[in-house]
Amino acid sequence: MLAIVLGVVLGVAAPSYAACVGTACDNKNPETEGCSSNGLSTPRESFLDSGKYTLQLRKSSGCRAAWARVVRDDQAAGTCPVLFVRVEQQKYQNVDGSWYWVTVRVRNKAGSNGGCTGATWSYMAPNESDRHRACFATAWSTTPPSSGWRCTSYDAS
Repeated sequence: MLAIVLGVVLGVAAPSYAACVGTACDNKNPETEGCSSNGLSTPRESFLDSGKYTLQLRKSSGCRAAWARVVRDDQAAGTCPVLFVRVEQQKYQNVDGSWYWVTVRVRNKAGSNGGCTGATWSYMAPNESDRHRACFATAWSTTPPSSGWRCTSYDAS
């Protein structure tokens, strides 16, 4: 007697894997590395400039990394300034016998959309027993400004 077994695979989604983890994610794009969909936590948000912008600190447990994202909420038309976004990473370190939060990484990125529409995100910084904050600024040149940055509060890992 011949037995025939038929197997049917029903729409099982393949697990999502990140291309980097921890320090391997440093200064990489969260979108192309798969981190924006891998263990993404609820972002810390700040609403700025009367509802024009939403600034987010985003973290991925799958990538063990953090980055900043800013969204232009009012979808402005016309000429807009360049939108800059960055994530700052601090570690608690002993400096000459006293403990301080010390900035160890700042990852900047300029938006390619001229700051009028859509979202822009920074490159990533590792998330390793430290704290982060998201910041953004606007300028009329392609050089990141030295002042005028607006930031979320720091968020511990």
